[in-house]
Amino acid sequence: MAKTRTFSFSNSLLQTLLVFFVITPIITAIPDCSDSSNALSPLSTQSSSPWTSPSKDFAFGFQFVQFKDPRYVPLLSIYFTKSPNKPIVWYAKPNQEIPVGSSINITNNSLVIYNPKGSEIWSRPEKKDKMVTCASMKDNGNFVLKDKDGNIVWESFEEPSDTLLPGQNFSKSQPFNLQARQSETNFSTSNNFNLSWQDDGNLVLYYSQNHQEHEQAQNYAYWATGTDGRGSRLFFDEFGRIYVTDDNNTKLFQVTNGIPGSTQYFYMARIESDGVFRLYDYYQKTKTVKNEEDNCSSGWKELEQEPDDICVLNIAQNENFICGPNSYCVSMNGKPQCMCPHNYSYFVQPNDPNNLTSCRPDFPPPSCLVDGWETDPAKVDFQEWQNLNWPFSDYELVSGDFDKYTCRERCRGDCFCAAAVYNVDKDNVAHCWKKKYPLSNGRSSRTAENGTIVFLKFRKAGYENQHRSYLTLILSFLLGSSVFLNILLVLGILGIYMFLRKRKMLGQQLVASLAPETVRSYTYKELEKATRGFKQRLGQGAFGTVYKGVLELGSNTKRYVAIKKLDKVVEEGENEFKTEFVENDEEAKNDIRRVEKHVMAAIWCVQDDPSLRPSMKKVAQMLEDVIAVPLPPRPSMFCSSSATSLSSVSF
Repeated sequence: MAKTRTFSFSNSLLQTLLVFFVITPIITAIPDCSDSSNALSPLSTQSSSPWTSPSKDFAFGFQFVQFKDPRYVPLLSIYFTKSPNKPIVWYAKPNQEIPVGSSINITNNSLVIYNPKGSEIWSRPEKKDKMVTCASMKDNGNFVLKDKDGNIVWESFEEPSDTLLPGQNFSKSQPFNLQARQSETNFSTSNNFNLSWQDDGNLVLYYSQNHQEHEQAQNYAYWATGTDGRGSRLFFDEFGRIYVTDDNNTKLFQVTNGIPGSTQYFYMARIESDGVFRLYDYYQKTKTVKNEEDNCSSGWKELEQEPDDICVLNIAQNENFICGPNSYCVSMNGKPQCMCPHNYSYFVQPNDPNNLTSCRPDFPPPSCLVDGWETDPAKVDFQEWQNLNWPFSDYELVSGDFDKYTCRERCRGDCFCAAAVYNVDKDNVAHCWKKKYPLSNGRSSRTAENGTIVFLKFRKAGYENQHRSYLTLILSFLLGSSVFLNILLVLGILGIYMFLRKRKMLGQQLVASLAPETVRSYTYKELEKATRGFKQRLGQGAFGTVYKGVLELGSNTKRYVAIKKLDKVVEEGENEFKTEFVENDEEAKNDIRRVEKHVMAAIWCVQDDPSLRPSMKKVAQMLEDVIAVPLPPRPSMFCSSSATSLSSVSF
């Protein structure tokens, strides 16, 4: 069902006054035909109070809907008020878009829509030869205009848009043409599907190519009652039955069956954007909750449709009418769906006014050149399908006594062949149709295409044309070069670090050679010997005892030292002693920070995601302390599946 939206617009005081002074001479209270004591207020696009029927089931007023583009514009319509989505059952079709600020009123002889400047943009009746004195919105969804004698001057039932309601009955002298909307929510009239009651008494569904004349287009009817020359009247009764009768009121054709004997339902029948004519019903006591994602919540249910499967009908030769090129149509729950075959992908043609769902091959199209893939049988393969066909794409037919594999090989050897269709008729004669690109009017059906076998040609995987080979080679080279440069960068950073570390160690060795008294480590046995078994005690500290000792630095050199022996049971004291010793070495702390910086920079350079790797300039700035080195993400090989993702840093 169509969805509508209602908006509230506010104009400036100057614009409001301008509209008031322009429209005021023609705006008056409109008498209600149902009760002369009541009056209908003039309507405008900014009014939130439509004209309603006595039962409040139907309303007449402006609704904001999509028309030609995503914008919402005013639309003069009649809509059903009981269901949440308020389906529109009739709407005016002016020659121009109704601007915001327009209004509708009744003059002496017509119902008129005025734009904000006071100019007339739509009116009914078109012949202004009778005086209109009152208007009324009826409980059956019909809006009527009457003269002073109570005669109907014009009614919406005589000019349906895309929907029929019970009570709309037509003779063959009252032909009409219902044109489907572009979609359920788009009221553009660029759709090519039509329902027509003809002056010969025939009711037809037809497809109009490029908005050609309806008389010519009706030759493309894909469904009809077949009552031309015999049909006299078209009825839509209160039980949901639509049928055609002759002059003697004998029923010739019943379009819908409805629910005989039940008057507890509202009915409507509509020609929809997919070209299907559907009958809906709504239980009068239904109470629903609005839920725009669930169509069933509207309370309207589909009862019947014509035709049963539009995919299998030959609507228009040489033109895609439901699905676009290279796709095929399949009916799912009564609605046509467009599908792509294997090795094809969806796309929408930019210049297609109907936005048909099309498909394009995932491989280069045949070129029929000497080095083309389709000329090499080793590169050609086929996908076999059952009950599928593209009826209007063949360019060659071969008949005789052969099997399906012979048909397939005929297509393999023909560079123009996109697919081969094989079938055997009731006389046991085999037929092989060769199909060309683009494949058109595809359909899948067990009934219409029973026994049909399709061989769809495509290029085998693993074979690339020369252009793609060059492209792959270039990309591989660039990717390989990137990895190689990253490895060189990491090795360079590690080399610099090892060089600096070695130079520092050489400097320490030089200092040690020049200053023998430089601090070095001693074993426990050396210290025990120097203190003669820790015999001469000098004092007791917080975490150990201090002993006097003598170190022999050479053959004739001795130095007296104080040696502190930590107590074994005081573990915290040992830790604090070590910390106290290290914290006083500022150069060691600088070395630690430098190593951390180099390692973090290296990890950044080998990130799995190339977008996270820094440029050479950034790396140089990191190593020179121009910019800070942020903490890199953990390498993927060390990340657990439950680890939380780190926010990325952009270089």
